Amino acid sequence: MRPASFGYQLASNLIDASQACARGAIPLAGGQSLIAAMKSRQMTPELLVDIGELRDLRGISIKSERIRIGALTRHCDLIRSELLKEKVPWLCEAASLIGDVQIRNRGSIGGNVCFADPRANLPPVLISLNATAVVGSSESSREVPIENLFQGFRENALVAGEILLAVEFDVVEGQKGSYRELSPQLNGVPLVNVSVSSGNSIGVGVGGLNSCPLRLIRVEEALVDGIGPALEAFDGEAFEPLEDLQAGAKYRIKVGRVLLRRALEEVLN
Repeated sequence: MRPASFGYQLASNLIDASQACARGAIPLAGGQSLIAAMKSRQMTPELLVDIGELRDLRGISIKSERIRIGALTRHCDLIRSELLKEKVPWLCEAASLIGDVQIRNRGSIGGNVCFADPRANLPPVLISLNATAVVGSSESSREVPIENLFQGFRENALVAGEILLAVEFDVVEGQKGSYRELSPQLNGVPLVNVSVSSGNSIGVGVGGLNSCPLRLIRVEEALVDGIGPALEAFDGEAFEPLEDLQAGAKYRIKVGRVLLRRALEEVLN
């Protein structure tokens, strides 16, 4: 299908982009998910504002053991980053499983997060890392815990005029993590994905088990008593997974439990 008619604006700076978003425009970064949704008429924006030229929103850096990843940093840059390979290799692994080479070369971490698909690769990892979304407009900026950015199926918490600038998270010596997913095909959209990260505390993020990526707080709290109680806490969660021709809700929950157990065993052992 062809997308519905829409306007296009190229932003030369953050103020231009923010003002366009305040008028109802949708930011266009890599466009790998957005354009596909537009072609299928799942999304019909009247105006796209291209933020691809905002170079300040690219790059990976570390300061005082806190990593900052600009929103326009591409998936291929995550995969190649020596810093991320050393500090959080499971984030690199999650990025390497996104789509094909063309998608990884064009898609961005900001687009992956803001599109808020419940099965996207990166959100569970960022949730498990206790990441913060740095959000800005032409007038101000604020920080949002990454799990609070997801409001529902492909819905985020950005208000009119706001753009995701970066994601940030702390890293500590000896930190470990794991990313697990089950996909119907190599580099396909996961049915379910799970990430566990250890640091000052253990974080658990999952995708595919609700209308948006989730932080499993009860599971995290139960880990004080071990993996068994954590899995019992998982069983007590009221998940509402999507159901489609690929998998039903019960199957997705069962898969999620298996992936969680394997991830926990990898990190805690």
